Amino acid sequence: MQLSPNTAIYQAHQGFVLRTADDEHFELTLDGDEVHELLSVLSGDASHASGRVRAALSALVDAGHVVTTVAGPTVAVRGQGKIAAATSKRLGARVSGESVSAGVVCHVSDDPVDPAEIGAVDLASYRDGIIQVITPQAVVVADVVGRRRACAIHRDRMQSHHRPVDGGLRLESTLHPVSDRAADVIADLIVTEIDERQGRSITESPTSRSQHLLTTVDLRTLRIVRRPVLPIPAVPQ
Repeated sequence: MQLSPNTAIYQAHQGFVLRTADDEHFELTLDGDEVHELLSVLSGDASHASGRVRAALSALVDAGHVVTTVAGPTVAVRGQGKIAAATSKRLGARVSGESVSAGVVCHVSDDPVDPAEIGAVDLASYRDGIIQVITPQAVVVADVVGRRRACAIHRDRMQSHHRPVDGGLRLESTLHPVSDRAADVIADLIVTEIDERQGRSITESPTSRSQHLLTTVDLRTLRIVRRPVLPIPAVPQ
């Protein structure tokens, strides 16, 4: 996150001023300490901003005075399959072999997952039937799996007379739902999400809606849907 080309923030006789790329000048309504915090974030010396500074950064980004095209973090990609391979390829030199030293740890699977086996990760992507899921920034994978599982329990689409006969004839498709094209699309979404989280961590509150948006991809049509999901509340003691 840095100032756009030909843009500056400087100290004037009566406070601090933003000079835009179009040579327009605007007084900043932040106090001295807040301006110093703003400049620290924009110069790369700080990675987090407090309330009013965060709001100012968000407004500057929206107005085009600040760009968020910074070098992305190193990423440890756990898991196997087409999507994990495509994600690693998309990240290139940013792939880290060590989870401890990586800026972001993600677990990527073409199949369903057990949250207990994944451990602590910053992002997870897994298959739920014909849908590929990418977990949001503010909700852990166990809560995402739990929420989706709870919804499925109350949505029994099969009528009793359509249930299979024990030991009856059965033919299952041998084709895996994740195609090469789907893997590439989902890998792009994962890398974009990782990079956008850097900016959101600075300009948005951890309780903001965007940090709770779950991404799902229909593996047949590649239709992308984003909808909010909340963490599962802790059991009262």
